Amino acid sequence: MFEDPEEYFSEEGQLDIEGRLRILFPLLDKSPEDGALSLSELEAWNVQQASDESVGLQDTKGDEGA
Repeated sequence: MFEDPEEYFSEEGQLDIEGRLRILFPLLDKSPEDGALSLSELEAWNVQQASDESVGLQDTKGDEGA
């Protein structure tokens, strides 16, 4: 994975899309791991990302609405 934010970009300062895809693809290709992405795999990943974001947005101090 990219450890340094500068690794997200090429030497020309452009977003390193190939590098990002190399990291993301194995995370998405789950069922079955066949080298292709299905709609169901993309949907599962999208739901997981939304769940992760909603957990991060929850009130952790217990003062919601105060």
